[in-house]
Amino acid sequence: MKNKKGFTLIELLVVVLIIGILAGIALPQYRTAVLKSKAVAALALLKSIYKASERYRLVSGTNATNFTDLDITVGNNCSNSCIINDTMFNINSSDTYAFLNGIYNHSSFCLAVITNDVGVVGVAAAHGVKIGRGSIICYTRNNSAYEKVCLALGGKNPFTHSSGKAYVL
Repeated sequence: MKNKKGFTLIELLVVVLIIGILAGIALPQYRTAVLKSKAVAALALLKSIYKASERYRLVSGTNATNFTDLDITVGNNCSNSCIINDTMFNINSSDTYAFLNGIYNHSSFCLAVITNDVGVVGVAAAHGVKIGRGSIICYTRNNSAYEKVCLALGGKNPFTHSSGKAYVL
């Protein structure tokens, strides 16, 4: 009898097949986990920005229109928008936003703090969802991965807004 050393082609193919199946399952889960972690970090900073803008509003009587109005440091050389860790934050007199992956066109994923009683408030009310000043909205344009992120952040009461889906956090 010959002394066999090594693996047969079938054994190697089975191992490659198993690795491929595991990678096919693990990679989407990894991407979702990365999106969730970015969203949680953005949400924490967004809440801080909102609280600082509310302090500004209480002192001045008007909404903050840029980051220099706030009593916190958001980033370097930021006026009304700032990119931090691949997330664009935007502040204006009506709302405060965080766009993941630096996207500022509502095309994929957005977190927003409502700082006025118009716009999305009326859209939500039309769908029977009550929101107001200080409510946080998680918005996605029909992207299942981002919808999972909104749900993981505690999103409830979904309603249609601008050809996408918004969740109240």
